[in-house]
Amino acid sequence: MKTGFYAKLAADGIKKNIRIYLPYMITGCMMITMFYILAFLSESAVFAGTRGGSGIQSILHLGTFVVVEFSLIFLFYKNSFLIRQR
Repeated sequence: MKTGFYAKLAADGIKKNIRIYLPYMITGCMMITMFYILAFLSESAVFAGTRGGSGIQSILHLGTFVVVEFSLIFLFYKNSFLIRQR
């Protein structure tokens, strides 16, 4: 088989069903973005030097776990929806 056959096959499938896959891809990107923003802020040295900074970092660290939990639930739900649509 030619190199890249499966990649081309997958890309063609996504192009044909972009209406179904686009919300899944956007959701995944948004969830990853929110996770990295919260993770960066919870480990930031800027908050460590301010008054009450350790409390802010603790809350942001907890928020990171909350975002991860909601992300997993939402992405698994969206994945099962995509499988049912096929």
